[in-house]
This record gives sequence, structure tokens and C-alpha cells, in this order.
Amino acid sequence: RGISSITLIVALPTILVASWLGIELGLLIRTLNQAKTAADAAALAAAARLDESFDSYGPASVAAAAANVIHDAPAIIVPEMDNAGGDLSVGRWDPATRQFTPDLTQVDAVAVTIRVGGDAPNAAPGYILPGIIELSNLVFQRTSVAARVPPANSIAPSRSEEHTSEL
Repeated sequence: RGISSITLIVALPTILVASWLGIELGLLIRTLNQAKTAADAAALAAAARLDESFDSYGPASVAAAAANVIHDAPAIIVPEMDNAGGDLSVGRWDPATRQFTPDLTQVDAVAVTIRVGGDAPNAAPGYILPGIIELSNLVFQRTSVAARVPPANSIAPSRSEEHTSEL
């Protein structure tokens, strides 16, 4: 009878710590998924307005990110004009290599990065772990790239393909 009490006393802390770490890991995964969703939305909103100026696609990206929540708060991105190291940068998308290259002269894509934890504008994931372990230098980030692709019907038909109808 006494051995089961000793086993419980030894096993209970282990079970509680394992459960707690499982919950913290789940919160981390949820936070990173929320960051990716916010980055996707912000990149798509900016790419849809790439023909316009930064004053149009920058705020659109910020608003799209803020419409998503990360760790129960609106997602925050910090765009800087002229690709000056912010969370939003414009450039070229190479479909052959599937690479984004920041470039202000040939703009057909946008990359948005959502940073979480550390000194990032979005809160650190987890409830207990950030308070126990110093996470000031640990920053997670998720980046999404959206390219502006002209629609197939935007190509002007040749003279032989034009059709007219008479009433």
C-alpha cells in the first residue's frame, strides 16, 4: 500500500511538467500559425496594390495584418519606406528559382515578415515559459511572399482575334 503513494509522489511532478510543456508547445505552434496567417494576409493585401504607391500598399498591409490576431492581440508589422529594413519589402519574384529578391526598380512581389517574441512588436508565445526562461533574445518569424501576376484576360487580343457584333 505504501509503495503506490511513493510512486504517485515521484510520478505526479513528472506528469505535471510533461503536461505543462505540452501546453506551452501547443501555444507556440498556435502562435506561429497565427503569425503565418497574418503574414499571408498582409502580403496578399500589399501585392494587390503594388501598382500604387507605398502610401497605398503599406497601410493596406498593416490593416490586413492587424485584422488577424497573434496570442489574442492584433498582429503588428512595421513597414519602412524604400525597403529600409522593415517588415515589408518589395522586389522581384523569380518563378523559376522560387526566390524573392528585394529590389525597388523591378517591383512585382512583396514579402511580409511577422516577428514574435523578444524585442519584436508581437508578444512572446506561451503563458509560463517566457516568465521562467529569459526569452529576450529569442525571436520567431514567419515570412510570406505574394507576387502580382497579371490576369490572363489582361493580354490584348490581336487584330485577328477581335470579334465585333452588329445589332
